[in-house]
Amino acid sequence: GVTVVFVTHDQEEALAMADRVAVMHEGRIQQIAAPDELFFRPGGEFVAGFVGVTNELPVTAGVPQPALWRVPAAGDATDLLYVRPDALDCEPSTDPVGRVTAHLFLGATTRVTVTTLDGAHRLKIDVPTHRVVTIPVGEQVAVRLTQPAIYRVLGQDPGPLPAVAVSPAPAAERVRVA
Repeated sequence: GVTVVFVTHDQEEALAMADRVAVMHEGRIQQIAAPDELFFRPGGEFVAGFVGVTNELPVTAGVPQPALWRVPAAGDATDLLYVRPDALDCEPSTDPVGRVTAHLFLGATTRVTVTTLDGAHRLKIDVPTHRVVTIPVGEQVAVRLTQPAIYRVLGQDPGPLPAVAVSPAPAAERVRVA
């Protein structure tokens, strides 16, 4: 094999071409890892928010905002959950948590933006393009997690982000503002 140092600002190019990728921030290396490790097991808050697209949801005492899921509580600490757009789904609902506010056509998928009913949060959700006709802009929707793990940062912990198991919150526990 031949060693090559290739500098790029194109994440897709770096993830596709490299055996190992170094993520730098303010002149310091944040993590060196295989592309899939960077994406699925980011080494800290910066890498989690930088590599790929994420939804950052604040969590206080185990309650995410918006309160869509139950998360193992970490005392009264404020955490951040990083949820990838492809780990979420939405569908029309009579018990909605938000409203579709935008579509971004990406080819085989469309990134749907859902704004919570209280207007406090915007979630990016990737859905197959053929399904977009069932969730037009303006539609009230329920949001669900389709993958069993999301990433958690406790405070400013620079260490690897463990995946945490979550479960849907019952409708009675969800926080919504009509």
